[in-house]
Amino acid sequence: MKYKAKILLITLSVFLVSFAVFGYNRFIDKLHLLHIADGRVEAELQRRYIVNSRSRAAAEQYLETEGKIQERLIELNRIIRSGRQAGRQAETEKELVGLVERLDVLKEEYPGLRTKGPYLFLMETIQDSGWRVTMEKFRYNETVYDYNLMRHIFPFKPVAFLFGFHEESFMRAEKGAERVPGVGRS
Repeated sequence: MKYKAKILLITLSVFLVSFAVFGYNRFIDKLHLLHIADGRVEAELQRRYIVNSRSRAAAEQYLETEGKIQERLIELNRIIRSGRQAGRQAETEKELVGLVERLDVLKEEYPGLRTKGPYLFLMETIQDSGWRVTMEKFRYNETVYDYNLMRHIFPFKPVAFLFGFHEESFMRAEKGAERVPGVGRS
């Protein structure tokens, strides 16, 4: 009988150690997924900054170029109506061609400018980049929920306590996110 008790004790010890190692590895995997989710949120925040600033600059350049084209067309009309200054007319036409080419290059780089115009293009870019950040924050919170839930479920709760795995906090909305931003001209 004593021999069977020792075998049972050794088997139970091996099982507990194996489960502790298994649980520890599961927690490490969950923490790794949590760090990946956090990195994805950071990457989307950086991407949002870059995309929005580039799109804003492209929209501003588009509007500026469009305004210059309008000015050159008015000037060209005035020159043609006056009937003189043939040299000035050729120079203005050359400037006009250069501006149109610049506008075409912008439209090639940002196809949304061609189809939607600068204002709608910029609004959709801001909305899309904000949505991508929101989705990554949601995925991060899902990962935190899975990790925290695992910490509280029975077979893993002692392992979490034993190895010091602490509860992770959810990503919250930024301060002031509940207020609608004012729209002003800059």
